[in-house]
Amino acid sequence: MSSDPSAFVDADEAAKMASVLQFLDGLGIPYTNFFHPHADTVESLLQQVEHIAQQHNASIAKNLFIKNKKKGTLFLITAHHATKIELRSFSKEATGASGGNVRFTGEDELQKRLGVRPGSVSPLGLINDEEGKVGIIFDEDMMRFEHILLHPLINSASTMIK
Repeated sequence: MSSDPSAFVDADEAAKMASVLQFLDGLGIPYTNFFHPHADTVESLLQQVEHIAQQHNASIAKNLFIKNKKKGTLFLITAHHATKIELRSFSKEATGASGGNVRFTGEDELQKRLGVRPGSVSPLGLINDEEGKVGIIFDEDMMRFEHILLHPLINSASTMIK
């Protein structure tokens, strides 16, 4: 863990992250950044930031970007990392699709809609959804926490917001 971004973030990643931080600044949302080795999975992210989450009463976000195959609608599900998400039951309730009609989106769709690659998915990516095509669903369990830790469009940093 480092406060020095140069150890983990290249110039392209720094530019992506800067766009998110500028957005948060514009809304007056305070944040704290933590830099760490790339964390492509929730399990690897837990190794990097679980101690921070415990110190700050923060939820570590797990994000699923899904698509209703029939309707083409897109949803970003953001949940506490320990929440088990059953896509079959979730899909009918939240998207109106039967369990077999919801799937994870591909890398091209992630890049097009959220401006991220797999392993960097975050609700902060919605700043890139200029057409407003992505619906967002937050896990209510996250409301038990004082903060949330999210990727700022890159997976070598975590941004904590209140």
